[in-house]
Order: sequence, then C-alpha cells, then structure tokens
Amino acid sequence: MTTHLGPLNFDEHGSPPLVVLMVAEKPSIAQALARALAPKGGANKRKGKSPSSPVHEYEGLFYGVIFFSSFPSLLFVYSHSLLQVPAFFKVTATTGHMYSLDFPDEYNQNRETVKPHDLFGAPVVHLEAWRQ
Repeated sequence: MTTHLGPLNFDEHGSPPLVVLMVAEKPSIAQALARALAPKGGANKRKGKSPSSPVHEYEGLFYGVIFFSSFPSLLFVYSHSLLQVPAFFKVTATTGHMYSLDFPDEYNQNRETVKPHDLFGAPVVHLEAWRQ
C-alpha cells in the first residue's frame, strides 16, 4: 500500500507495523483530535461498536521514544532515541459513565432508618457503571 508517507509495509497478516489507539473522553474530542493530528485533516470516519462513538482512522508518523535500561546492581541507566515510525492511528471515545458513586449496603438496605444528615459523612463506594 502506498500512502502520502510512501509505501507502508504491512506484515504477512496484512497489519501495519504500528497501530496507535487513542481514546478520548467524549466523541467530539475524538473528532477534534483526529482532525488536528491527521495529515491534512484526512481522517476516515467509520462506525464503531457504539453507534454514538465512531472511530476516526488515519495514517501518519508516530513520534515516540524508546527507553533502554541496563541495571548494574540497582542503578537504572536510561538512554533514549526519538522514533519516526509509519503508523495507523485509531481515535475513538468512551460514552456514558464508567463509574458511579453509591453508599455502602448498610445505608441502602433500609433507607427509612438512615437520617439524611448522616449521609453527609457516610463513606461512598465506586461502582462500575456497566455492572449496575
């Protein structure tokens, strides 16, 4: 495949050498990121798993750093080199809430006996939203 970067060398399975996934807080931020980072604003938009969160894809250069370490005894020595690697970028977003807050079971089991002012000092628990 030839791109604006020249030939993009795919492996024997048809995959590009590097795939970069970026996940934004919400779909509008994902779209803005893709427009800003894609060469000439050329991101393709496709339907993702969630109908409200498309995936923006583009080819570009990944500018990154690889860290090498050697540890004589407990001392870490880092050296790095800047990379410019052709990559396939995917930008998408989460939707909805990942976590919600609730009170522990002892506050929820019998709400008539819990005084509202006690809830101000009560502990809270984080619940994964998809498990509710």
